[in-house]
Amino acid sequence: MNKSLSKQFSLHLSNRDFVAAIEVIKQARSLNYPNALINYWENSLSKLEPGFRHPLDYAQEPNTNNNSLSLKLGPNLRNEFRNIVYKYCEENNIGIDIINRVVDITFANLDLSDGKIVVPDLTANKPTENLLHYSAYQYSIENPDVSEAVKKGIIPSEIDHFLRCGYIEILYGKRYCSTCFSHEREKYTGKLLYIVDDYKKLDEEESNILKSPQLDKLMGDILGLKDNTVYTSSGSSLDIEAYLFQNISEYHNICILLPHKTLAPAANKWILDIKLKDRTAIFGYSTSQGKFCSVSEYSYANMLASDVTNGCVIVNSIEALSVVAELRDYETGYGFYHALVLQMQKNGVEFCLKTEILSQTRNDENIKINSEKNDCWSPFFWATSANNRSTCPLTLIRRDFIKTWTKEVAHRSKSNGVINTEDNLSIDREKLVMKLKPSVDNMVAIIIPFKDKIHLLENCADSLMAKKEEVGFKIYAIDNNSSEPGTFEGLERLKNKYQDQFICINSPGEFNYSKINNGAVSIVEEEYILFLNNDILIDSSFAITTLLNTHYFYNAIITGSKLLYPSGKIQHNGLAITQEKHIAVHSPFRGQNTNLNHELKTDFDSHPWDRTHECSAVTAACMLMKKEDFLSIGGFDETFKVAYNDVDLCFRAKEKYITRPIICCTDTKILHLESESRGLDNDNEKAARLYHERVKLVNRHENIFNHPDIFTGINSTFDDIQRFIKTSFDRKFIDLSSSRTSDINLEELDIYESNDGKTQKYACIFVHYDKDSLISADCVHHVEKLSEYCDLFFVSSSEYLKKLPEQVKKIKPFCKQILIRKNSGYDFGCWSHVIRKNYGQLCEYKGVLLANDSNWGPLDDFSDTFLKINNLLNDVDYIGLTSSTTPTWHLQSFFVMYSKKVFSSSYFKQHWFNIGILNSKFDIVMRYEVDWCTRLKRLGFTGTSLYGNSSTASNPTHVDWEKLIKNKYPYLKKELIRENPLRIDLSELPTILSSYDWGWRDALLDYLKRYGKEKSNIAASLRPNESLYEQPSVTE
Repeated sequence: MNKSLSKQFSLHLSNRDFVAAIEVIKQARSLNYPNALINYWENSLSKLEPGFRHPLDYAQEPNTNNNSLSLKLGPNLRNEFRNIVYKYCEENNIGIDIINRVVDITFANLDLSDGKIVVPDLTANKPTENLLHYSAYQYSIENPDVSEAVKKGIIPSEIDHFLRCGYIEILYGKRYCSTCFSHEREKYTGKLLYIVDDYKKLDEEESNILKSPQLDKLMGDILGLKDNTVYTSSGSSLDIEAYLFQNISEYHNICILLPHKTLAPAANKWILDIKLKDRTAIFGYSTSQGKFCSVSEYSYANMLASDVTNGCVIVNSIEALSVVAELRDYETGYGFYHALVLQMQKNGVEFCLKTEILSQTRNDENIKINSEKNDCWSPFFWATSANNRSTCPLTLIRRDFIKTWTKEVAHRSKSNGVINTEDNLSIDREKLVMKLKPSVDNMVAIIIPFKDKIHLLENCADSLMAKKEEVGFKIYAIDNNSSEPGTFEGLERLKNKYQDQFICINSPGEFNYSKINNGAVSIVEEEYILFLNNDILIDSSFAITTLLNTHYFYNAIITGSKLLYPSGKIQHNGLAITQEKHIAVHSPFRGQNTNLNHELKTDFDSHPWDRTHECSAVTAACMLMKKEDFLSIGGFDETFKVAYNDVDLCFRAKEKYITRPIICCTDTKILHLESESRGLDNDNEKAARLYHERVKLVNRHENIFNHPDIFTGINSTFDDIQRFIKTSFDRKFIDLSSSRTSDINLEELDIYESNDGKTQKYACIFVHYDKDSLISADCVHHVEKLSEYCDLFFVSSSEYLKKLPEQVKKIKPFCKQILIRKNSGYDFGCWSHVIRKNYGQLCEYKGVLLANDSNWGPLDDFSDTFLKINNLLNDVDYIGLTSSTTPTWHLQSFFVMYSKKVFSSSYFKQHWFNIGILNSKFDIVMRYEVDWCTRLKRLGFTGTSLYGNSSTASNPTHVDWEKLIKNKYPYLKKELIRENPLRIDLSELPTILSSYDWGWRDALLDYLKRYGKEKSNIAASLRPNESLYEQPSVTE
């Protein structure tokens, strides 16, 4: 192999000479370089070439190839492409002499092997010198209606549609495309509208900066709120309403910005290329000196006290015109901008987040940005250290916010079926804050369950009582089986100290958090309930008042609070869901630093979750609800005894009260000594209970977990969302769970091969490992039964087996090949080794089965299993015994049959020839089991499981073991018997095993003895004349 090509490619890539890099790839392909290397080069290039793929789009989509796309071309395509190009050139006064050259370039660079497209940019002054790189796959992702038409047979392929009509539709702004055009020929210059307090106070340099052209085509105009006049870049001036009316366009949009913002290149197409739908506006990501504002999907609740649109909104001028007359009394650009967005939303405009960098914070010293510390965004707290407070710019901004919030309160108080906010909140116009009306009788019942550890309860109660509040409250301490003498002494101290404000209620019985709290709610008489853990410490005044204020202001159904570790790092800042169902729920920003005094800077690029925000759920460690609302949704579900009861409550509350948000308040300072009260879930019993409760949550709310969290905008469990977004944009984000550290070891320690030719229509690669290097009787039985249907390739990573020929002799009659290899790469390394060694031979079989010895079986035989396989394999591409939806749908890898169509495909070969060493067993399962099935589905292959496609988030081989066996399922999972990690009921196992002729009792007992489990309950139940199996209880 000519190594100089690798060096050339690296050099061109580092110099960003993409054309030269493409030529190197073409040369490598002509010289038959390995596909894996060429794919790696193409992947590296696609991550860097600016016209090929947008950074965040690429980071959020898994790598794939285009084998699943149809690349057929219909008749007369070249002529039709020429005709539409001719028509476009004629309509846009482009010389028709370039038409043939445009067509020649397009079709000469059309790559039907992978769907790559190169087209001239007809909006450029020199189209044939400005080439745009695109692909059929990219077109299908961005235009799913086209892919749907291909599937229905209406059009031959995505690439045919693109050339026949899609390219011109993109040029006319009728169809989306992430590639940016130059628009050098465009006469329209685009409109940017900056909003400032007083235009006449700008000096000449400031004015010139804002009016200067951006992205070559877009000129800046300036709205001065002092006189509601727009001062244009051409030197004219006119009223804001007249200006917006003049700029209503069927083709272009207007971009409204705050003066500290400039446009990023991606904004160009949203202003010029794409005509937004009526009642639609967009915003995107923003950067500031390498820091990313990773906003979430639009939330009206978040908009009330957060700048989620990053100071940059793109909208059709008519939408802004419809509301601007109501905003003439605003004094500041920031206040006006905030009110404008809210008013447009209230008027029916839908705001959409685009995963692109649309704006950047201006780093120009001539544009003044006030960075004085203040709590500008909190409706309930605000102060400024300015000497002349009444004329301070921040005070003027604050006054505008108060106007907006007052209008919001008045608007909502007129709505039906909501809290009458106006009756509960008032405006202090001197202090510029919203607060509870003194006339409102606010009483809160604080419910705190506990069991012993009286010091936690005393510290919690003392912290509540020591802080100032504007609401009345009582503490209800709910005692669940306390027994320590010191506990009762401490309760007496608290009763004497706080008298009527402290009440202790007994709640005996097993620990069931839901039942304990439901019982307490039925007793209390207060209007509002605050659920609180006993390991909570209140560290700021007016914490309960602020929670209640927040609840009123947002018309929330549930209000929680940001919680901090004692170190000041975030423990909870609202909960987000993830499609990774084995995790289900996580706390974004957990472990991140925060300001202990909760002082915020006027930082336009801070994350919305730095402020009070809407989220999917909050923890019941600190959760406020109206008692009436709590009872209306049935309270906590008592089947969630310990975990996920709060998340389930939030989901059910939101389901019933769709328009009322779940809010996490960040205006309080509350510390949480997490799990100090009951300990962590790190023993087997608690882990099993946690698993079952998580599965129950995911199964009950399956529709929620089928989509990314709408308030974070990503489907990642990363704690630091800002870093996740930044690295995604930078194309440097690497999922460590799937990074290969090295290739597997292919050393063969011993090999036996039969002289027999192909005797069965199926082949089976059977993986064996035994810690004692034994081939046990049940393994021999397993191999013998498989050999009745498959030519068997036996592979063992028990290295010492090479010195035990008597063990290998047991299975020789049933095997076509026996390979003993280095223990490298677990089962997937074994399968990969045999596939690499015998690929051509294996491709001759109708199907290839990958199986291992992680199960006992077949308990009877494989007749039912292979009957099903024979009936299905002509209709589906790969078949397993069981499937799971945790974290996404996949076949469990211990038994998967691949059809010849899949096995002989280049994609299958590329995948299995590149199996390597990963960081952990978890990473192996995620990449080689879960992600592998996902990629097969994406490529158009169909898969199914023989014994039920699981629609639940559980492990069917554990949870449904008995049901499966009764349906002729052939196996019993070894881990289930050895560890029983989920504490499944196995009491029927001895009876079920006794119904089979083969000696399964003896096999299980021998196995349990070798693994040190001979004294376990299940071993005792399998031995004759011993007590029946006792199901272990899941206790707290």
